[in-house]
Amino acid sequence: MAANNQNIDGCERIIKQILNSEYTKNDFRKSYIFPVLSRININHSDYNKWAEKFTSKFHYLLPSLVKNIDIDFSEEIFKEFYLDKTFLADESQYSAGENLLINDKKSNIPRNSFVSKFANLGDYLINISIDNNIGLYAQIDTETWLRWADNAVESDNKRKAIIAYGKAGDTEKSILYGGNAEAFFEEAKVHIFKANYDKAIENLQKAIVIAPRNESLYYFIGLIFSIKMNYDKAIESYQKAIELKPDYTDAYLNMGNAYSIKREYDKAIESYQKAIELNPVFADAYFNMGTAYGSNNDYNKAIESFQKAIELKPDYASAYFNMGLAYGSKNDHDKAIESYQKAIELKPDYAAAYMNIGIAYGNKMEYDNAIESFQKAIELNPDYAIAYINMGLAYANKNNHDKAIELYQKSIELNPDHAVAYFNMGNTFGKKNDHDQAIESYQKAIELNPDYTVAYMNIGIAYGNKREYDKAIESYQKAIELKPDHADAYFNMGIVFADKNDHDQAIESYQKAIELKPDNTDAYFNIGNAYTIKREYDKAIESFQKAIELKHEDADAYFNIGLAYGSKNDHNKAIESYQKAIELKPDFAVAYFNIGLAYSNKNDPDKAIESYQKAIELKPEDAVAYRNIGLAYGSKNDPDKAIESYQKAIELKPDFADAYINMGLAYGNKNDYDKAIESYQKAIELKPDFADAYINMGLAY
Repeated sequence: MAANNQNIDGCERIIKQILNSEYTKNDFRKSYIFPVLSRININHSDYNKWAEKFTSKFHYLLPSLVKNIDIDFSEEIFKEFYLDKTFLADESQYSAGENLLINDKKSNIPRNSFVSKFANLGDYLINISIDNNIGLYAQIDTETWLRWADNAVESDNKRKAIIAYGKAGDTEKSILYGGNAEAFFEEAKVHIFKANYDKAIENLQKAIVIAPRNESLYYFIGLIFSIKMNYDKAIESYQKAIELKPDYTDAYLNMGNAYSIKREYDKAIESYQKAIELNPVFADAYFNMGTAYGSNNDYNKAIESFQKAIELKPDYASAYFNMGLAYGSKNDHDKAIESYQKAIELKPDYAAAYMNIGIAYGNKMEYDNAIESFQKAIELNPDYAIAYINMGLAYANKNNHDKAIELYQKSIELNPDHAVAYFNMGNTFGKKNDHDQAIESYQKAIELNPDYTVAYMNIGIAYGNKREYDKAIESYQKAIELKPDHADAYFNMGIVFADKNDHDQAIESYQKAIELKPDNTDAYFNIGNAYTIKREYDKAIESFQKAIELKHEDADAYFNIGLAYGSKNDHNKAIESYQKAIELKPDFAVAYFNIGLAYSNKNDPDKAIESYQKAIELKPEDAVAYRNIGLAYGSKNDPDKAIESYQKAIELKPDFADAYINMGLAYGNKNDYDKAIESYQKAIELKPDFADAYINMGLAY
């Protein structure tokens, strides 16, 4: 039967059945369910006539039957693609209704009429193979879209030109004719790929003007602002996306990320929790929430979040890794190692996990295990500069400073801009007492990181060790410029001023350290020392007492109070203070020694001897204590025991000139002038300018 109006009418009746069938209503449609031009050959003389008629009659159905068909181009698609792909040879045994439903795979054409074989159209549709899909829309190529776009320009149809150029990938021309949201979006993607982020945002904002309720546009703007590190703008964009789509989990997730980078961890956690409310199995949201809790120093909740992420995603190696970080921050290094090892089981080439295992072993002071882990990290990543640094630290802690320096230098070869490597190398040179090399290393670190406050601090320490006090002070002042509230810099500067015997400036520096850090016990202690040297003993005692208020068991502070009282000739309070020091530190030999001095000054030689003997029990090589016992026996008119004590002092310290002169006096008291002279002569040999020895020797003659 030739193509005619009756055939068109028949097709129309069948189409109505298609559109009203449950199959179509339930969205089971496929791209092969089209009205088809009934038996007409493309070479037939009437082809164009009937093709136009079918197109005019049926093109509107394409958007109803196939998803993603642009209604503006339904005529072009129907005529150029649908008809071309569904032509049949002139086979008279098939009805128009059958031709309506078949595709280009002839083997699947039913061999009897539609009416006789199937009870209804729905059954017919269900029995068509799913493989009979001609892929109509996908076959429209770029060249065709460009041709249609040019045709639209000729007919002054800007809308169609915009769509067609956009489909062809020519976003510039699409935008030239006014653009649509999709075109601007595509252009934005191009600029993102080229890292031209401002242009990308500009195109997305143009898309928003056209499609103001498209949440994805705001979301992408948020992502770009995050890349640009403008996190406030990013958050603002994510919030707008969420306003338009309240269940936008990815927007909540990325907003949480932006808050985390801003260190607004409570807001970040709130955002992640909202994402989890919307999607309770969102493992990444739990992971990021754990990271935020960790950054907020809430390590227990961090671990809890990572564990939840792992429950949802058992192969989540990064969650195990971050859980290791959290355990490490809790100083639970065994569990940290366990977590990193689990991460490695899931990801055997996880170099960072091996490195962190090394750090954990280092914190446990198991330096050999630490080194082994760092070596494994380096095997996996030979350019792992930070692993070389950490292995250097482990060797430094083993006092293998040369090996440590070698490793720091390797790290610098891999990353010449790594300030930390130079800093650590400076520390190691300092331990070797090579202060010049230490200073050079710290200065290199500062070249790479001009705000490296702690490097200036350590330069100050190195110059202090070299007794170049002015340069040390200059370094501490630079540290203070960078960090005006740096209490330790003021404290160290006080030490240097004290070393310069500028105790007023030292006190001023310590006081500034206390302003910044009111519980700075050491600063009060050092102020006390400075006042003691200035012989302002009451102020010294006041400072030491303040140190004791802050640190109740400070034996050294009690000892120094004893010194101050002794200098004030208040020997009872001096003894009381030394005894308190001994209560706190029972092996405090010098405190017993000073109690002995105090009792000697109180003319109580027996208690003095008892105290010196206690000092000697704790410190048997204390020659001065033996000498002082000799003095005490001398004050008791017991020259024999005095001489015995002096001889013991000289055994311990053969160049002890004072012990020889004291022994000469004891022999003189025994009227043994030859031995007295012999003792004075020995004192003069050891100390040729010893005037008292000459005087006493003259008296002995």
